Amino acid sequence: MEQTLIRMMDAKSDPLTSLKELIDALRPGKVIDGVTAINNARALCYLLEQHAEYRAALRKQLFTLLGTTRQVQLYTDTGILSNESVFTAIVRRVGSKLLPPPVKPEYLKDLFGVLFPNTNDYVWLNDIPTEVWFEVGAAAHLEELSLAEIPTHIRLQQLEAIQVLSCRLSAIGLEPEIVLHHPDVERFESPFVRLNAEVLSYIERYREDLTARRPPDEDHSHILVLLQQCEQIIAKVWKMAAKNGASVSLTYHLLRLKQHIDRLKVLFDLVDSMTPEKHGPALLGLFLELVKAENRKYSVRDVLQENTELLALQITEHASHTGEHYISETRSEWLQMFRSAAGAGVIVGFMALIKILFAKAHLPPLLEAFAFSMNYALGFMLIHILHFTVATKQPAMTAARIAAALPTIENKKNEAYTELIELMIKVIRTQFIAIVGNVLLAIPVALGIAWLWWYEFGQHVVDTTKADKMLQELMPIAGMGIFYAAIAGCCLFLAGF
Repeated sequence: MEQTLIRMMDAKSDPLTSLKELIDALRPGKVIDGVTAINNARALCYLLEQHAEYRAALRKQLFTLLGTTRQVQLYTDTGILSNESVFTAIVRRVGSKLLPPPVKPEYLKDLFGVLFPNTNDYVWLNDIPTEVWFEVGAAAHLEELSLAEIPTHIRLQQLEAIQVLSCRLSAIGLEPEIVLHHPDVERFESPFVRLNAEVLSYIERYREDLTARRPPDEDHSHILVLLQQCEQIIAKVWKMAAKNGASVSLTYHLLRLKQHIDRLKVLFDLVDSMTPEKHGPALLGLFLELVKAENRKYSVRDVLQENTELLALQITEHASHTGEHYISETRSEWLQMFRSAAGAGVIVGFMALIKILFAKAHLPPLLEAFAFSMNYALGFMLIHILHFTVATKQPAMTAARIAAALPTIENKKNEAYTELIELMIKVIRTQFIAIVGNVLLAIPVALGIAWLWWYEFGQHVVDTTKADKMLQELMPIAGMGIFYAAIAGCCLFLAGF
């Protein structure tokens, strides 16, 4: 490591190469070896504290790199969801893996991949505690630099990134889906629009101060208020979507809004000259976030995981409210669930008769499958219209409600677990009475139909051979009962969407 710092002192050394060698020296042999990473970071602190020429060379190389590259794309694109479909994102990442795009040395976003080429660099960087990172920053002694020695280009690039993020934030905030769930935006001036105007004014005054080489004293507290108003709109849209139904695209827009707001707050902390104590935490958090995003930029797995989480979030938010209708809170609701399930049991008995008749018709496989599916579809539609309940449909809807009630990492209190336990007890009771209601009427209805059929037509609906086969198929262990039930469970889960 010391040899790398010595080579940095050479006036002809390349900043990118020097910084890459330093990062290679800090990187432990095994990515999970956090102890070595911490020791290497503390060794760097010691060398910088003991040798003023080392830290001067490091500062020079770092600011030379930052002062000669474009940083806007790094701040505005890395770690933020792009406006593309899942298929497009997967194709782009697979294509980039097979044929990596050329590195453009004028863009810091591309050089970030050169400095941290390993896909797991973020692991050992995150293993280094925050206080150790602050020790490294203190050992660099940036206070030894004058204002003229820090390139103005760095601050200008951050201001340009703020402007780009603000424009994108305003555009996303006025998406038709978001306006649809928050119609007040059409009657009153949207904070997304006012935010962009205030940001442009702030940046213009800040640039004038930088051009005049005077310390900027711009106050952005009013912009933070507008960002808070934007977050309030996001919360209202979430609430409306949970009530009226949300789409994956709406969820995607809202998450992008949240990411843009969070990134804007970090950049404002970096450019704010009135609160320098925020610079260190903001810079460290942004640095670790950017490294992880850069390491994972070609991961197809991450694309699928992000979109799966979006889908799960949408289902949990919306389906949990639908699941509340399948949970009985009081005795009267419990009895009402029994009556609702009993009504469905009558219809299910007739559905079983129709299916048996379709099977006796010996239709071609495609027509037989269509006939069976229409029987089930029309039967369940009739049950829904009459506000009846089928017990097998309940778990698919109540599962999302249970998921929504799970204690979060921030709320692992006894009250949260008590609420979850009480909810599961209510679900079990309601599920039990729904099964009882379905079975108590489905069986006698089926028996009544079978007896009437034999009385009217002189033959049984199901002969002994067919009956033995049906019973064998329903055996949980000896037959295929569990397998068939599992298939039905998966299909009901999908149908619950």
